[in-house]
Amino acid sequence: MENDQPQCAPGSPVGASSLPLSISDQLTWVLVAIIASAYFFGLTPGHVFAQDDFAAYVMQAANLVEHRRYTDIRYVPNSEAPWVSPANGYPPVYPLLLAPVYWLRGLDLHAMKMVTVFTFAIFLAAFAKWVRPMVSPRLRVVAVLLVGLSPAFWNYRDLISSEFPYLMFS
Repeated sequence: MENDQPQCAPGSPVGASSLPLSISDQLTWVLVAIIASAYFFGLTPGHVFAQDDFAAYVMQAANLVEHRRYTDIRYVPNSEAPWVSPANGYPPVYPLLLAPVYWLRGLDLHAMKMVTVFTFAIFLAAFAKWVRPMVSPRLRVVAVLLVGLSPAFWNYRDLISSEFPYLMFS
């Protein structure tokens, strides 16, 4: 009687393929690792002020850790800048990702940026897997390069911002 199941290498988990990765697969994963490393090592100290919600996210993470009301971020409205509003209506997903860092390291902005970059690395790996059946191996490498080296994404790497976690979860 023939076995219809694919053969696995001895000692490999059930369902694991014994086929080696193609050159383009290897190149794709090496590029994902290099780009993610560049994002991690490209982080700078502190945080720029850019009329974003980074302080609200950090304060919401602190509130979660310190058992305060989630929306109590001590926002003072500025009548000269009505477009800037408190972030008390946001879902707690990103602050939940930052909360363990706040609990372990306090107000360590660099560590919080690392959490954000880690979510981008997960997104980039998921993107590489997602496009695999849709494009040729060479085009997949190009797609990973274009997305990973996008100046817009590179600039966001240094911000405590919910864009990368949003990409990861979407």
